[in-house]
Amino acid sequence: MPRANWKEIAELLGIAAIVASLIFVGVQLRQEQLIARTEMASVSAEIKLQINDKISEPEVAAAFAKMLSTPSELSVVEKIHLHGLMWMVIEAFKRDCFIKDRGIFEECEEQIQSLAPFYFGNEFSQRWWKLNKQDTVYSLPAWADEHISSLDQDLTLRLLDADLASQ
Repeated sequence: MPRANWKEIAELLGIAAIVASLIFVGVQLRQEQLIARTEMASVSAEIKLQINDKISEPEVAAAFAKMLSTPSELSVVEKIHLHGLMWMVIEAFKRDCFIKDRGIFEECEEQIQSLAPFYFGNEFSQRWWKLNKQDTVYSLPAWADEHISSLDQDLTLRLLDADLASQ
């Protein structure tokens, strides 16, 4: 075989090797992205479980119930419990939205729209949001402040009543 043919064959093999390595790198990146999304979803679920655990604590549950029924009678200790709970919820929102901005996780809007009514759909938490939103509004999408601020003052009670009625 002439030397020119070997050169062409070697060039074709080189090009094929480059294409194969690019495909391999693409597949690896895709797998790493899927692993990262899975880990983010797992951490998000874990944070929501921590919030559920927090609201299940007797002191916090009693404060939450009092917040819904007679917010004007909350003690300082109860307000501290609620403050901690609401910051946990906001931090979860901020985390999900930050990750969404990086293109890793898409649940930001869904999380805020599904959880905010439960935690921020009452008189006390609406006042809390108005007082504390300046610390969070820059970390959340612009629509989040509008959504949380516009929640009905007794929405949480209606949601809980509807949930109890369906059981």
